[in-house]
Amino acid sequence: MVSDPKVVKECFTTHDRALSSRPRTSTGKFLLFDNAGFGVSPYGAYWRTIRKLAVTHLVSHDGLRATEHVRQSEVDSLVSHLCSVIRKGNDDDDDQAGTVVAMNAVFESLTLNVTTRIMAGRKSHVFDDDNSSDQEDINEEAETKRIGRLIKEFMKLAGLPVISDVIPLLSWTRGLAGSVKAMRRVAADFEPILSNWISQHEAVSAAAADNRHQDVIHVLLSSIKGDYYDEVFGHIPREKAINGTIMDQQHKLQLKPEYLIGNKNFEYAPFGKGRRACPGVPMANQVIHLTLATLLQGFLLTVPGDDGHVDMTEHYTLALQKATPLQVQILPRLLPHLYPSME
Repeated sequence: MVSDPKVVKECFTTHDRALSSRPRTSTGKFLLFDNAGFGVSPYGAYWRTIRKLAVTHLVSHDGLRATEHVRQSEVDSLVSHLCSVIRKGNDDDDDQAGTVVAMNAVFESLTLNVTTRIMAGRKSHVFDDDNSSDQEDINEEAETKRIGRLIKEFMKLAGLPVISDVIPLLSWTRGLAGSVKAMRRVAADFEPILSNWISQHEAVSAAAADNRHQDVIHVLLSSIKGDYYDEVFGHIPREKAINGTIMDQQHKLQLKPEYLIGNKNFEYAPFGKGRRACPGVPMANQVIHLTLATLLQGFLLTVPGDDGHVDMTEHYTLALQKATPLQVQILPRLLPHLYPSME
């Protein structure tokens, strides 16, 4: 545990590479398919390859532009859903009273929608207020709810300590731990969903896939195919690849302002620093800024009750959450025709 900013800076600069690996834990083994998730995988060739693909196709400038329509359409769907909730809530009440909405559920649904569309090209139906009778839509809605439930369980289990990870001599007790059994179950529930997505993507011919709008599964499958061709037919060895990023850093006198924005503050590092810093920060910032700006422009948001108090007690899982879900009284602040669902 490091709490001194000077020591943190030393860890993520001078000794960054030495501290870039990750220990093998029960979470990585049982919940993330034997450390296949690059967030928990040890530092090495596999981690570098997966992270490079994620950065190049997700959070690079071109990657963010390619998924801009996903973020915009999902935020629009969120606004439509809120308008529908307000309209239903005010059917028998004062139109100016507003409607109380659990914002944690709204933001969870938005995150799930954006993630599944970018990762697998799957359009979820969380914000669809019309009751569809189409069997395919019903099945997709059920799958979306199931994925949401599994993700909640995943986040909870990933934040739980396993005693055998701390004391290896007790590794024989791992199979008896209830959390490990739950990890195995969640991974087993996830596997057929992921396998189905991969099979559907494999069925799509390469000619039909637009490189500018490929989701993450397409990118990974293309990478696997490229590695196979390199191995069978020969190519420039992967160990001899030119690292343009490192060459770029060698221009000591070239001023690049982006290096100075938000990257040198070692007193506050919620998303990590160095090689293992979270690569999804640019994507998260895009979603957060767009969502907050849209909600603040389109709605009047107040806290229910006379005191206006918001309980900020923390609940610790893999992600830091509020122990008490945020309840907000929401009321439109623009003319009805400016909203997609209030005309």
